[in-house]
Amino acid sequence: MVNGTRDHAHALHEQVAQVLAPMGLRLSAAKTRIAHLSEGVDFLGFHLQWRRKRGTGDRWYVYTFIADRPVRQLKDKIRALTPRTSQLNPKDVLIRLNQIMRGWSNYFKHAVAKAVFRKLEDFVWHRVARWLKSLHRWSWKDLRRRLGRHDGTWGPITVDGIALFDLGKVPVSRYRYRGNTIPTPWPKLNNQRQHPWRARCGESRTAGSASGLGKRTDGNIDTAPQADSTHSRMLHEDRPVGGASRRRDRCRP
Repeated sequence: MVNGTRDHAHALHEQVAQVLAPMGLRLSAAKTRIAHLSEGVDFLGFHLQWRRKRGTGDRWYVYTFIADRPVRQLKDKIRALTPRTSQLNPKDVLIRLNQIMRGWSNYFKHAVAKAVFRKLEDFVWHRVARWLKSLHRWSWKDLRRRLGRHDGTWGPITVDGIALFDLGKVPVSRYRYRGNTIPTPWPKLNNQRQHPWRARCGESRTAGSASGLGKRTDGNIDTAPQADSTHSRMLHEDRPVGGASRRRDRCRP
């Protein structure tokens, strides 16, 4: 899927369709297409595209951006909540806006999204400010007096202790390619052969681990044989100091 010609991709497309057919599933023609990564593809709201990294010459990487459609949908939701003729309670509107923007930013914060977040933050601030100006019949000077700072910048919009969520301050943690450094829970076996020290792990046992002390030896489910304290003490004294513990440490993953 990621290395080959377009003919290979078309052949794989047919194989996937054959695998899904017995399950009662089919590939959607509107949502399935074959494209080169240099053109970019949209997947689950993200836009994946192969681009040259600036300042590195001819080094190309696959970047994850936010697609255009989720940005348009977020703006439509903000416009629906802040029409100029709306008479809704400003506090309720800010709470709903914060819920929408916080969830949206948490989903897309792992993409190349810092510039998009800042543009959206500017869009939301101006949208809410114009709506409050129209709602309260404020003049431009009234809006400047309520939201302006002494240094000439604009402050955050706050209504009854509820501050408008700032998308521009959302930390972005982009995914970094780690390759073979990603840990895996599955052991690596070479031709189904285990390492010698790992193969011995099944044979090293401590006292009472196999059959005897403290374990049931018959079918009586009401009582179980108890360990003999004298016998346990003898085993403990006869065992070499640190021998069994060293074997257990070697078997730990």
